[in-house]
Amino acid sequence: MNIGNFFISYIIAMILTGCTLVIGLQNPIHSIIILMGVFIGGTFLLMILNLPYFGLLFMIVYVGAIVVLFLFIV
Repeated sequence: MNIGNFFISYIIAMILTGCTLVIGLQNPIHSIIILMGVFIGGTFLLMILNLPYFGLLFMIVYVGAIVVLFLFIV
């Protein structure tokens, strides 16, 4: 296993763990903060897979707009 596969596996495990925590946590603020981490992990995954435009677009749209909107609503 080379270092690239290790980072991809680690980020995917982080994303799956974060998704499980988003569903399982009772506090909505903690859930949204974990959701931000999931989106940032998805951005890193896209960057590692040599898709920087989609990674930045993912970060701007989801973390920048949707999650901030959720935080202001809550």
